[in-house]
Amino acid sequence: MDGKTDFRKIKREYVRGNASLKALSEKYKVPYGTLRKKSAAENWIEARNKKRTKAEQLVIDAAARMEADRFGRILDATDRLLVKVAALIDSPDFETKITDTKSKLALRELSGTLKDIKEIQGVKSERDIEEQKARIENLRRGAANNDADREITVSFVNVNEEYRK
Repeated sequence: MDGKTDFRKIKREYVRGNASLKALSEKYKVPYGTLRKKSAAENWIEARNKKRTKAEQLVIDAAARMEADRFGRILDATDRLLVKVAALIDSPDFETKITDTKSKLALRELSGTLKDIKEIQGVKSERDIEEQKARIENLRRGAANNDADREITVSFVNVNEEYRK
C-alpha cells in the first residue's frame, strides 16, 4: 500500500460488481484487513445491496412494462376483432344469410370468437363473479377447519414387541 490508494475506485468496483473484498485487496495490493475495516466503516455491503436491489427493481419494472404493453396489444386486437364481429352481426342481411349448414357453422365459430374475446378481456358475468366468491368462501372455511386441533393415531403393524411401548 503506497498511501495513494484510491479507495473510492475500489468501493465503486465493489458496489457495482461481484468482486469480493479479498479479490479487490489482491488486485489493488491493499491488505485485506485494511480493506475490510474501510468497507465496514463506510457500509460498502449495504451500498452493494442497495445497488443490486435497485438494479433488480429496474429489471422487474421493465418486465412489467413489457407485459403491460403486450396485454395492451392483445386487448387492442380483441377490440378490433369485436368491432368487425359487431359490424357483421349488425349488417342488414346477416339473418337472411344464416340459412345453410355452412353459415350455421360460421355462426358457431363467431360465437366461439366472442367467448374467446370475453375471456381474453376478463369480462365476467354476475353469475361468474358470484360463483368465484362462493369458491373463495369455501376455501376459507376449509382452511379454518384444517386449523382445528385433531387427534391422530398412528399404528404400526408387524413391529417387534419391544418397540410397541
